[in-house]
Amino acid sequence: TSKAAPVKASTTSITFSGAIADVAYCANLAARSEVGWSEYSVKGNAVTIKKPMAPSAPTLKLLGGNKICISWAAVSHTPAVMDYCISVHEGSRLKYFDSVSGTLVEDTSKAAPVEARTTSITFNGAIADVA
Repeated sequence: TSKAAPVKASTTSITFSGAIADVAYCANLAARSEVGWSEYSVKGNAVTIKKPMAPSAPTLKLLGGNKICISWAAVSHTPAVMDYCISVHEGSRLKYFDSVSGTLVEDTSKAAPVEARTTSITFNGAIADVA
């Protein structure tokens, strides 16, 4: 078995990767001098990686003809949001915006997500008079 090596006394923070979502992490530490190791400190505050909160409701705007713009506020989260999936209710039918083709598709697996830096999309082909 391997043992973790102590960090230098001048080090006051460490970073590690591989944390698992929805698992609480906390830490404590011990100090060593020439006469030995101290007891471990009390545990520090706990942190947990969580999935982002649901975005606020989007705004839809009719641009004329059959063109519609959907916009939303960016979601601030750590770790950073990577992309968005946009569903559109076309009357009673549920469709998804495909960022590659710029169209609505019925199969979510065929809808490429929108990159996180994007906060609005426009699409053509809306069916007139569908409530």
